[in-house]
Amino acid sequence: MFLSCSENTEKEISETKITKDIQLEFLSAISRDTTQIFSDFYSNAYVFEKKFTNTQLPITKDKKTRWFSQVELISKYLNTKDTIFVHHQIQLNPLNMDDLVKAGFKTVDYDRLISRSFIEDSLIEKKLVSQDSLDAIFNLIEKHNYIQILKPIFNKTLDLAYIQVDYKEFSGKSMIYKKTNKGWIFNLEISSWMR
Repeated sequence: MFLSCSENTEKEISETKITKDIQLEFLSAISRDTTQIFSDFYSNAYVFEKKFTNTQLPITKDKKTRWFSQVELISKYLNTKDTIFVHHQIQLNPLNMDDLVKAGFKTVDYDRLISRSFIEDSLIEKKLVSQDSLDAIFNLIEKHNYIQILKPIFNKTLDLAYIQVDYKEFSGKSMIYKKTNKGWIFNLEISSWMR
C-alpha cells in the first residue's frame, strides 16, 4: 500500500473552514498596524462592517481591457482558483457589532440605534432612542472618525488575507496581508480610490 502526503494535504486544504475565531484573530492583529489602516488620524476611529458588493472592475493590460468580478480579483490575489471558496466566505459568517468589539474595535450598532417599535397593537411608532441621544452619538463618532471594514477573506492555506477599508472622507483601499512567524503583516495594496 502506498500513501501520498500531497493527496492528504490537498484534501485538508479543500475542506478549510473559515471560522469567526480566524476572522477575529486577523482583525485584532491588523488593528495594531498603524502603518496601513489605523494611521494616527484613525487610531481612535469607530469601526463598522462594510457590506460586500460583487461589482465588475476593468483591468487594462497591453491596451486590452478585461472585466473581472470582485470575487475573481480577490481569488487572483489570494492565489486560489477556487472562486466558490471565496464566494462562500463572503456569504457565511457575517461580522456583527459584537464581533468587532471582541476584536478590540470601538463600534456602534447603528441599526439598533435607529430602530423603532410599534406601540401595542397600533400603527403608532416610537423611537427606542431619542433624537438628542442620536445626535450626541453621531457627533461623537464624527469627532473620532470612522471606517468601514469588509470582513476578511482568506486563501485555503490561511496565510493570505484580503481586506477592504472605506474611510470617513470618501476614500478607501483594498489590501493583502500575509501571515508570517511574526503574525499578520501588510503585503500588497491592490487598489485605492477617492469618491
